[in-house]
Amino acid sequence: MKPLLFSTGLTVFALLFGACSQKTSFMEQDRLQAAGNYNEAIIHAQKKINKSDKSARDNLLWELYLGQSYFFNEEYANTLSVFDEAERLMKYHRERLLSVEFAKDVGALLSSNNARPYMGNEYDGIMLNTYKALAYLYQKDYAGARVEFNRAIDRQRRAKEFFSALIAKEKEHLEKEQKNKNIPSDLSEEVQSERYQNILHRNYPQLSSYKLYPAFVNPMTNYLAALFALANGDKDKAEFLLKESAAMLSENKAVQEDFESLQKDESGPRVWLIYEEGLAPVLNEMRIDFPVWIFTNQLNYVSLALPRMQERSGAFEKLLVRHDGEQIAQTQMLSSMERVMQTEFKKRYSSIVERALYSALVKSVLQHSANDSGNNLLAFSATLYTLLSTQADTRIWTSLPKNFHLASFENKPYERVDIYTPSGEKIASIKLLPVKYTLIYVKIATLAHLPKIAIFSLGETQ
Repeated sequence: MKPLLFSTGLTVFALLFGACSQKTSFMEQDRLQAAGNYNEAIIHAQKKINKSDKSARDNLLWELYLGQSYFFNEEYANTLSVFDEAERLMKYHRERLLSVEFAKDVGALLSSNNARPYMGNEYDGIMLNTYKALAYLYQKDYAGARVEFNRAIDRQRRAKEFFSALIAKEKEHLEKEQKNKNIPSDLSEEVQSERYQNILHRNYPQLSSYKLYPAFVNPMTNYLAALFALANGDKDKAEFLLKESAAMLSENKAVQEDFESLQKDESGPRVWLIYEEGLAPVLNEMRIDFPVWIFTNQLNYVSLALPRMQERSGAFEKLLVRHDGEQIAQTQMLSSMERVMQTEFKKRYSSIVERALYSALVKSVLQHSANDSGNNLLAFSATLYTLLSTQADTRIWTSLPKNFHLASFENKPYERVDIYTPSGEKIASIKLLPVKYTLIYVKIATLAHLPKIAIFSLGETQ
């Protein structure tokens, strides 16, 4: 056991200080992007990517930050290149997770999920493909945009299959490990038991109150893919996606009107404005003591470090669109990115808890054995190792928006439109494109920072 404690201890110390440093670095990246300092954000993310080990555990998340920074800095060729690498990493990590025996991954099992490579959430991949589609639109590469929208929609369809396979694989390896150690035989039942659920609810009541979307679906991406299909003559796909969007976003009048107009074959020149508002949630660590039966029939408590999602502030609750001083549209809530993230987070949470509980139990066995050995140094080392290695994985793509908003209006045609805040402050004047279907894409992260605005033609058959 001494060699095991020594080797894993070195890993834990490295992870402990590395995790603290990385958390600070990620939040600095978040701050730079929220402020619209995309040149600095690009430099910061580039420095953090491990170029000597392309599959390093945090590279994927840094690639996501970097690709998004390039996108809002209007460097679309770099956007595509970086997001291509992010997709490659996402695929690599997921294939590895489904094939490698986790029991051999000592750092990941005995320390914390921080030891594992960041493999991305489903919404990461969906937003990655959405940004790529928009980058292709800006370059008037409609074939490329079509591929990315199709990938985003297909990613949503395949997400359930991957999630089920991943959970099954983890369960298989955990059960194998449990047979070799003095650990309760079915952690899944423990985690789902009323006793454990009550403890979770007391410590994290928000988890049970999240308003959820269908699992692994981003309504904004579905809607944007529908508009693209409409603008490029694929009426059947547009109708299918708009019908799906209208069902999920029943309170948004613009979405309902788009669906009704398509059914009536009303297809006059139109402009859509999508507004990325606010800041996505962050993950913070919380500690919970769980009761477990271990070491004969004695009830012990193990401390779990679990992630808790914390909501963050929004920006303007709506934007107004005016032409020659007359209001022609205002944004309505389209969908909540925060809610998309909460939906997936809640679906994954039982697995997160089970893995954390298993890790805590393994360390309890090690500590119990060390205490029984009569070696004070060994006992102290085991205790210190347990304390330092209990960390929650709080990595998350924080620079995504809190919400998406939508405005839609007929193009008369207008040569130019102006965008205003709810208080009447003009924030931009936009020259419209001489095309049939136009998309204006606006990002405002906080009330203190200027908007970032891009304009795209949605289709080639215009």
